[in-house]
Amino acid sequence: MIHSEVDIVGMPYVPGFATGRLQAGGRAGAGDLALIGQDDIARVATPPAGFIVVEGAPFSHTLITLLGWGVPTVLVSAMQAAELTEGMALHLDGLSGRISSMRPAAWPPTPAQDLQTGRPLHMADGEPVHLLASVRTPEAARHAAQGGASAIGLVRSEFLVPADGAIPDATFYRREIRALCEAAAPLPVTLRLLDLAMDKLPPWLPRQAALGQSLGLQGVRLYPTSPVREVVEAQL
Repeated sequence: MIHSEVDIVGMPYVPGFATGRLQAGGRAGAGDLALIGQDDIARVATPPAGFIVVEGAPFSHTLITLLGWGVPTVLVSAMQAAELTEGMALHLDGLSGRISSMRPAAWPPTPAQDLQTGRPLHMADGEPVHLLASVRTPEAARHAAQGGASAIGLVRSEFLVPADGAIPDATFYRREIRALCEAAAPLPVTLRLLDLAMDKLPPWLPRQAALGQSLGLQGVRLYPTSPVREVVEAQL
């Protein structure tokens, strides 16, 4: 099948360079570029070579997941996505936001500055820059520690969920939190108690009317209810 040439610039999200054939959502393999919507992220089992996210909200909890994966990602509009055809070979630059079917003369592009991780960083006036990482897994905590983070600034406990989606208990949290702390050592780790909202609803929470809505059931309004109360007690 012959595809027309494509050269679009979206919003850069996760830096990095990737080349592969475009596949929709769940059909993308490790060597493909995945064209997905924001709601598809939770169903991605194996990270592809790169992500193209249609109409993604960059500061949503759902999309922030991709930052932790480190897979080159570009956000595009629905109009830009309409120019893309499944199966076409594309080059993706997560640093500039460029998606092109034409291979650039220099690929991957040479970064403007070669920054090494793990080294102190200072502003122009000499003030030190302290990086605090937000993580969900021991692997991410270990990567943050190796990359020079000053601390694990936040672990959102609502994303710590058993593999089978069951209601987490104290034994589960003890194991998961220990693994996170050991991976982050010697960095301090800050964990936040359960905080549920529309884009942070775990599979173990029964769905009900107004759940997660701004003026409905979310955050502390859910604490008196079961099983949220039991989960918070397990965390403590």
